[in-house]
Amino acid sequence: DELVALDHLRAARARWHLDRGMWTDAQLDAELADGPDGPSTTIARLVLALLKTRRGDPAAGTAIADLSRRARAAAEAQFVIPAALAEAEFGWLTGDIDGVGTALDPVLPAIWRSGMGRVIGEAALWLHRIGRLDEMPAGTAEPYELQVTGQSREAASAWHELGRPYE
Repeated sequence: DELVALDHLRAARARWHLDRGMWTDAQLDAELADGPDGPSTTIARLVLALLKTRRGDPAAGTAIADLSRRARAAAEAQFVIPAALAEAEFGWLTGDIDGVGTALDPVLPAIWRSGMGRVIGEAALWLHRIGRLDEMPAGTAEPYELQVTGQSREAASAWHELGRPYE
């Protein structure tokens, strides 16, 4: 169906805008794509939940909890892993250090097996921040590895080259 495809494109563009620090555009696209349950709406809800979290919106906790509940119900890694990473970010930004580990622990085996450098790196960064990363996992994306190993300037440069100012 053309409308479903359009929603998926909007949701993907919302994530792209979020990653590039274009939060207003991310919100607009995500709101347009947030409809009946499906892959597009899961991406859209992820973007909206992360925006609320990063903006300190009081509704962020509810948005993250809803996202996580829906992801667990879908029981697919493509939904569960991003939701867990969003939960970890929420925990970190709200000072719930235990919540970071609680969010990540159930999905870590899938993350380490994923072969996705960004996902592996993001999980490694959260674990590092809470003092639970013993060694850098194989396949970690370079900007995350630079951050974890304390190479702040190099990490900032790598993120800048990728057009991702938030990280």
